[in-house]
Amino acid sequence: MSRKSSVWDRGGKAARALERAWDELRKLHPGIPKVVMLIVDVGARWQRFGHFAPACWRFRKEAEAHEVAINPRLFHSAEDVLAVLLHESVHALLWPKHNGGCGATRYYHRKIFRTTCVDMGLPCEFLNRRYGYVHTGWVGGEVPERYWDILNALKKDLPFGVAPSVRVPEPVHREPPESGHTRLTCDCRCPRSIYVNKRVLKQGKVRCDRCGVLFRRPRRGT
Repeated sequence: MSRKSSVWDRGGKAARALERAWDELRKLHPGIPKVVMLIVDVGARWQRFGHFAPACWRFRKEAEAHEVAINPRLFHSAEDVLAVLLHESVHALLWPKHNGGCGATRYYHRKIFRTTCVDMGLPCEFLNRRYGYVHTGWVGGEVPERYWDILNALKKDLPFGVAPSVRVPEPVHREPPESGHTRLTCDCRCPRSIYVNKRVLKQGKVRCDRCGVLFRRPRRGT
């Protein structure tokens, strides 16, 4: 990490280093879009390592740009910064067709997010029912060779961040728990399905307000 610059220019140096790293990731994975790169604001500094915000920067009436932000607490470790950049790049890559790889609330990281991370060489493990497959990082600190040039550039160009430093914990394999919900579909085959807590389902049947027929467990092959 560079120590030669003044503390007052570190925000600009950090943003430029992150932008260059993102551009190199786009060369390796052409589906990743361009983004507006920021540093995580002070209020969120203790809560998250990075974030992806879709289509939030206005450029022209017909175009909006995604935002990616990285926590400056990670700048002590180029390996951690690279892992978080890749994590956010998966959200950006999956946004057009899969809502960033998250559920309707944008909290639950679905299996497609995990699969895409693994395909890109980033280990991804299940954390809990709220966040899903969100736990990403390098197992044993081993960064795949395809990312070595980006990693070395971050080590050279990224200034030290704010104190105290923090290490992104390594993924710990944990099997996802069995769901406490049952999937039901409308019995008249209208394109609606719901998930109902099994205890709630025992209290009575659920009827489709559109068709007036009961929701039932889907038949095999549907």
